[in-house]
Amino acid sequence: MTRRLLIVEDDAALAVGLADTFELEGFQVTSAADGRKALDLLFSRHFDALILDLMLPGRSGLEILREIREKGLEMPVLILTAKGGGKDKVLGLELGADDYVTKPFSLDELIARVRALLRREERSLAKAEGGGNESFRVGPSLVDLSAFEIRREGRTYPLSPKEAAMLSLLRA
Repeated sequence: MTRRLLIVEDDAALAVGLADTFELEGFQVTSAADGRKALDLLFSRHFDALILDLMLPGRSGLEILREIREKGLEMPVLILTAKGGGKDKVLGLELGADDYVTKPFSLDELIARVRALLRREERSLAKAEGGGNESFRVGPSLVDLSAFEIRREGRTYPLSPKEAAMLSLLRA
């Protein structure tokens, strides 16, 4: 299965280099050079992972991260930035980033970190699917009754206890 990756980077040369590298690694890559374009893409397409710069025109990477997490997008996010201060790292991770890499960086390490994030996501999904009576698939959606949510294409939709109970009855 080809993994879809969004790279949000305003340095055109770096964005092209990253896109070419990840495409050679078998990823389907989309790029955005500013925050507004990134948000448009994130809310109109499915991505398996996001590489996000912090200093962007339009909307900052932290604003993007905050908005996608508030609206339920759960894909793994790796921040790739020149901002290497401890406070920047802590803030990025507290807002929902899964990893944080500072520039300059090792390309091999970056690829390995993205792959590790995707493996972790796959294990988490497999564990949820293997939860017996508590979760099940309906087409591309995973219904998790124990968490009262439906997950589809990186988004999470909450269920009320009554909705979960109804889905449980319909499943039987």
